[in-house]
Amino acid sequence: LDRYTHIVLPDGRYSWLADGDALGERLARWTDGGGVLIAVRGATSWVDRRVLAPRGGESAKGDRGSATAADDPAPARQPYGDYRALRDARVLGGAILDADVDLTHPLAYGVRDTPLPVFRRGAEPLPPHPDPFGVVAAYAAEPVRSGYAHPEVAARLAGTPSMTAQRSGGGLVVRLADAPAFRGFFRGAERLLVNAVYFSAAVQPTRALDGAAQ
Repeated sequence: LDRYTHIVLPDGRYSWLADGDALGERLARWTDGGGVLIAVRGATSWVDRRVLAPRGGESAKGDRGSATAADDPAPARQPYGDYRALRDARVLGGAILDADVDLTHPLAYGVRDTPLPVFRRGAEPLPPHPDPFGVVAAYAAEPVRSGYAHPEVAARLAGTPSMTAQRSGGGLVVRLADAPAFRGFFRGAERLLVNAVYFSAAVQPTRALDGAAQ
């Protein structure tokens, strides 16, 4: 991996990787050594589990620690006829959402207006980001600009990160909840991906401040 300065993990399922833990550790060491790791959509959950979580970073939804199935009560009974409506409330097949972009962030260079339209598929939000200065873009309070999203899905996504950037050692991990270059026509959002490649060195280490005098 030392031959590369940037690695982009595109959207997809990474559970097929038999050596996922070993690869995650290699990528973590590579990032700590100065590499820039960019994860898009489905790749973000794998990076959360295999690269960031072992180092105390974000963990994807579903990581339960020592909890077991016995800790969860049986779900309440529900009518069969309600299944489709309840399932649809947890699905987002594709809609255009508004992302509130931090125009002061280096990875937002060249973005002149906010909110920025982004194409969103999937209803699960990115996990909360531990560094409040590392959220490059977050979905608006009323995120749906065009298309359909169930009100529960829209409420679940509102205010959650659309793009984050955090230092890992000498490198950077960028997480994109959306496909910024979807089918090659979301040119405004595409800039965020380009910036992650070319301006990653401009992102300085930040951390949450406790309010005490420094």
